[in-house]
Amino acid sequence: MLPTLIAASVGYALTNAMIGPILVEVARGFHVSIGVAGQARAVLSGAGAVTAFIATFFADRIPRRRQLLLALGAIAAAETALGLTRSFGWWMGLQAVAGIGVAIVSLAGTAAAADYFDDAHRGPAMGWITTGYPIAWMLGLPLVGWVADAWGWRASYLVVGTGVAALGFFAVLFLLPPPTQPPAAEPRAGAGLGTLGAYPGARGWVFGELLATTAWSGFLVYVGAFFGVTYGLAPGPIGVLVGVLAASSVAGTISSGWAGNRFGRRRALLLSTAIAAVGIAVPFGLRLTPVVSLVLLVPHAFFSSVRYPNSGTIALSLAPGAHGTIMAARALVITLGGAVGTMLGGVLIEVTGFRGLGFAYAVLTAAALVVYARVVPRRAGSQPADLSDAAGI
Repeated sequence: MLPTLIAASVGYALTNAMIGPILVEVARGFHVSIGVAGQARAVLSGAGAVTAFIATFFADRIPRRRQLLLALGAIAAAETALGLTRSFGWWMGLQAVAGIGVAIVSLAGTAAAADYFDDAHRGPAMGWITTGYPIAWMLGLPLVGWVADAWGWRASYLVVGTGVAALGFFAVLFLLPPPTQPPAAEPRAGAGLGTLGAYPGARGWVFGELLATTAWSGFLVYVGAFFGVTYGLAPGPIGVLVGVLAASSVAGTISSGWAGNRFGRRRALLLSTAIAAVGIAVPFGLRLTPVVSLVLLVPHAFFSSVRYPNSGTIALSLAPGAHGTIMAARALVITLGGAVGTMLGGVLIEVTGFRGLGFAYAVLTAAALVVYARVVPRRAGSQPADLSDAAGI
């Protein structure tokens, strides 16, 4: 089932990030500024935040498979419409449809780690599931850029965006089996985020995740524009550079399960968050060469990707009777953080340029580190697990 969940993850992750390589071209096509066009991510994230909040009331009562199918279908339809519309207003509005699907796939896909894997294997499994995001970066975003160079940015939505979402949809439809793990507790209808009040540390973790995700989501939106504006690169080369960052992100994501098992999930979370904060502070403030800037950004991408799965696995342990609710809360902070990070980035780019943007994202990540250190209990470690078992190989 892991390949199926990875395919679903790629489907939503590409939609969440694909504006990066084509942001400059979209802005030119609609005759708006980069900051204005970049707010498409804020719209997508805002709609996702509302969806994720509503999902906290029902996420544990609707089968994950049904959630994934409905959401991936919505993403595929939105991607098609985004490539066809000629109105900037409609284009922005359609981002909301995509955001609804993104939020549901995000929460259902990660919550599924508790449906199919016991605690000992859950960390590595979460790592494999979340490789969907860096895979979308590494393979999808360069393809988005190449298609845009050859046929225009609209073709990127029609061919790449729609195609990847459809692939995830059919993978879930035909290949995802019923859950193999018993539920930890009977789900409660209508409790929403209030359910998390019964679990010490869960609410604090949500706030820390919001801070870290605001910085990470903003980075994903504007890193392509950074290379385009600072060095004058076209979508194709931007896609290649972002693909290299994605490769480091894949390595970090795959390593996350090992790091959590080897050093303990809490320690892996704190160390990776600290290094990620340092890794984003400097590169955006320097005008060097594209390759040097890329090299300086690799540690941020790697350790942010070590942080993400370990944080999610810790969250499942913090709320053992509300896996769907805690993952819905995470989807809420991912989408809300995406909106805030994008809006903050748009303002800072206009006022201070990319130097101020990098500093702000570093401060947010450092603040998340402080929160994690306070609210994640020291017992949130991990037991050694066989990674090949978790990967289904």
